[in-house]
Amino acid sequence: MRTHKERPRHIQARDGPQDSVANNQMATYQVSIMKRNHKHMCSGVIVSEEWIVSTATCLQSDEPHRLKVVTGIRDLSKVGSGRVYHIDYVLLHPHYDIPKRSNDIGLAHVKIPIHLSASVSSIDCNAEVIPRDAQLQLTGWGWRKEEKNIMKTISVNWIGFEECKAAYRGKTRNPVDISHICIKIPQDNDFCNHEMGQPIVFDNKLIGLSAFGPGCSNGEPYVFTRMAFFFDFIRTKMAGCSKCKAIKGFSANFFEL
Repeated sequence: MRTHKERPRHIQARDGPQDSVANNQMATYQVSIMKRNHKHMCSGVIVSEEWIVSTATCLQSDEPHRLKVVTGIRDLSKVGSGRVYHIDYVLLHPHYDIPKRSNDIGLAHVKIPIHLSASVSSIDCNAEVIPRDAQLQLTGWGWRKEEKNIMKTISVNWIGFEECKAAYRGKTRNPVDISHICIKIPQDNDFCNHEMGQPIVFDNKLIGLSAFGPGCSNGEPYVFTRMAFFFDFIRTKMAGCSKCKAIKGFSANFFEL
């Protein structure tokens, strides 16, 4: 398998909770996953020249060959400014559970290798403990409808497992478990969870992918699939990652370190 040896560009955390438009040098690893009619479905992340990671909810399809990814775009209304790659097959987590929203992760393989450049890069998945005060960078097209075509970015903090789980207790079968990481966004922000697969990044590593949340910001947590929990799944499915180590012994305490 071809690999990209250059380190992904570091995304500097911004002060304060205000969002801003992502420039061409930010989130160069993020792609739009579309149907053949150029309709944006959700976000994905380039983890190698041949593989895109996203949520299983995003990638599940009776006809995955009808899906495609578009790299190097910031405005969804300008698909022609990016490069289009067709997906030939998809690998969903074998224990993906739709009602419980657990193990919500999958990989999409592209037919031809992605051309990596200054504006299109891959990123590593995180397999380490995240500092409690870490600022994570969230990017995506999941904003209010009048701005839904423009990629935006915001710095966010993650919250503890018990706090997040308590917020969803009694809702949607209490889906929050240790395979998730949660963030909170102030109510006065214009973020809306209109798409799945939006990445959060810390220290040049992919931390999570948006799975579900309250819709537009209302003070409740947004829940993300946590990459560290699925690190072994990702590296074994991609194959050829001989230097990767399996991650063992996760517990809820991971969130509180």
